Amino acid sequence: MELAIHEVKLQAKKLLKHIKTNDQLTPKVQRILRKQGISALADIKLKHCLTAVSQHFGFSNWHHCQAILSGSHTESIIDYGTLFYSDSCGSFINQWFSTYSEAKLVFLKQRDTSYLIPYKTQFVVVKREFIDNLFNSTDIFAQFKKVEHDLHTSYNSNEWDYLAFQVLKKNPILKS
Repeated sequence: MELAIHEVKLQAKKLLKHIKTNDQLTPKVQRILRKQGISALADIKLKHCLTAVSQHFGFSNWHHCQAILSGSHTESIIDYGTLFYSDSCGSFINQWFSTYSEAKLVFLKQRDTSYLIPYKTQFVVVKREFIDNLFNSTDIFAQFKKVEHDLHTSYNSNEWDYLAFQVLKKNPILKS
């Protein structure tokens, strides 16, 4: 499980380079950096950028992001951040659940046409259109088939890492 972690580190390095060579930052990145107490762009270090990228994907900080993406999270309730949910997915009608067991009951009734996605400590059962929008890749469905459409039970697998990597890559903190 290294693809996703490496992508976060790569995005943080790109962000740091961008900050050092530009003074134009998106309002979202500016807010994230202000929350860290950064007032002067010249003071920004890689650790600040790691936190910024982590928070961009809904993690509380770099350590939280690293624990989830490395598969080393050990608590019984996992906070996945908002990694598998982008703002553009909000327009789709999805079924939300506070526990995995509730989501799994609904998911099993629609297994062939639905996907079980974590959102922070909650779970969402979504349709193909959500996945299309989130990943924007047709080959992603082969990976979902390998994890039986469930991104919770497949946590800490190579397939989960690949799917997380694809989301990170599609939704970078800096848009090209």
